[in-house]
Amino acid sequence: FDMPLAGGVSGSTAEIIGAALAMGIKSGSDEMKQYALAVLGFLMGIGAHSFHEIATGNGPVNALDAALRKAIGTRYPELDRIHLTDYKVRVLDTHKGTGAVTRVLVDSTDGEETWTTIGVGENIIEASWQALEDSLVYGLLRAQLRG
Repeated sequence: FDMPLAGGVSGSTAEIIGAALAMGIKSGSDEMKQYALAVLGFLMGIGAHSFHEIATGNGPVNALDAALRKAIGTRYPELDRIHLTDYKVRVLDTHKGTGAVTRVLVDSTDGEETWTTIGVGENIIEASWQALEDSLVYGLLRAQLRG
């Protein structure tokens, strides 16, 4: 089974804003406030293949999901059946304020079963990515077992 072995988020705020401006989104506009950019790179199977996709969403997690699906959706059509049903964030060490470690829980379904995956980290986007990636990989493994 050819699965993504590694993935990640790249980019900085300046690059994200620069890309949005290059796409014609006006600085300070409501659209800019809702803009999220995700560039994903994956190592697939034995060889290394890089997929670079840009997606917008109603937040960074939605943009990550959309970019991932653009990058590998044609190779894994089973992704169409997998949907996020809930997204929860918990702060684990509240005394650190905005520097706290967060735990992200993602509930997903393929229409037959529901599962929960977890991501943990100081960076909420990275923790969200961990939970989202694990959720999609689990869903793809379930699809493979069903045949």
